[in-house]
Amino acid sequence: MAVDLRKPKTLTSEQVAEVLGVPQRALVRYVDAGLLHPHRTRLGTGSREVFDWSERDVQEARVAVALVRDLGLSFERAAPLMEQIRQLEDLTQPVYLQIVGPLEPGDSLQLGVTSKPKNPEQTLLPLALAS
Repeated sequence: MAVDLRKPKTLTSEQVAEVLGVPQRALVRYVDAGLLHPHRTRLGTGSREVFDWSERDVQEARVAVALVRDLGLSFERAAPLMEQIRQLEDLTQPVYLQIVGPLEPGDSLQLGVTSKPKNPEQTLLPLALAS
C-alpha cells in the first residue's frame, strides 16, 4: 500500500476571507490577537508572512468571527473561549456558547463553549456549523 505524502489541502487567507465574508485584514487581526493559529510561511528573506489555513483552522475562524463580529465580544473576551474551542475534537458539529458561572448581581457573565450542552437553560446559542 502506497503512502500519500502530499501536503493536505489548505486555503489561502484570501479564500478564507471570502468563505467567512470578512476582509482579509480582519483575519490578520484575529491572528495577531491570538484568536487564530493558522500555519505561517515566511516569504523569501523579508518579514512578509502568508497563512495556510487547514479545514480545522477555517472551522475555528468561523467560530471566532461569530464571537467577535456577530456577538460583539472583544478579542480579550473571546480569547479564553477560543482556547476552549481548540480543546474540542469535532468542530463539524454545532458549538454552543454556554453560561458556566453563577449569575449574581454585579458579577461578570462567565461564558464557556461546549459541543454537548448539559443544561439547556444555560445554553445561549449555537456559534457555528462547519460548511
